[in-house]
Amino acid sequence: MRRYLVTKLLLTAVGCLAGELARAQQPAMAPLAPRLVLVQPATPGLGVPVRTKWDTGGPPAAPALPTQPARVYRPVMLMNSHLILGDNDLRALNPQDIADIHVYKGADAPAKWRSLTPNGIIDIRLKTKAKFKSKTLAALKRQLGVGGAVRFELDGVPLEDTSLRIAAGAIDRVDLVRPAAGEAGITLLNIQVVRLPPPPHPPGTIRIRG
Repeated sequence: MRRYLVTKLLLTAVGCLAGELARAQQPAMAPLAPRLVLVQPATPGLGVPVRTKWDTGGPPAAPALPTQPARVYRPVMLMNSHLILGDNDLRALNPQDIADIHVYKGADAPAKWRSLTPNGIIDIRLKTKAKFKSKTLAALKRQLGVGGAVRFELDGVPLEDTSLRIAAGAIDRVDLVRPAAGEAGITLLNIQVVRLPPPPHPPGTIRIRG
């Protein structure tokens, strides 16, 4: 019961922070215009779908794929300031082990995380160590067979702190945007994190709107 409550509390906090940040004015960003040419169902050892794209100078586009529902971008969840979590990982946390929770919305975040603040950051610090299978960003790059220069993103937001690890179960999908064929450039590796809908209100809950 306590784990359910802490999961609900954290997901509610995520939803509130996401709503607050969505209302804030964000600078316009030019959308990427790559061509989708390959979809791998699951990379061996990774176990999640990988979508590969080339920029507009690349090979012809493949037939259109079914449209996927738009993702709702929510705050980045960190544990002990070094591990990226998915919403599903919150269920494994024991509320008695939580020492404190820090919320960052912008300039208050450490410089190395500043690029992640468009959607906010929630850093959960524990009293004891929690066991999560995880991997480094460098290991993920090798697993995907990506060579050369790479720029990492998390849910479409630049991830500049490459010392962060990511929980193995937190990866929902990986999107690769490669340079055009025959051209040198930087490969974009965008990690989509597992997101869950907020838990339902238990029977008997009274909701009051002001």
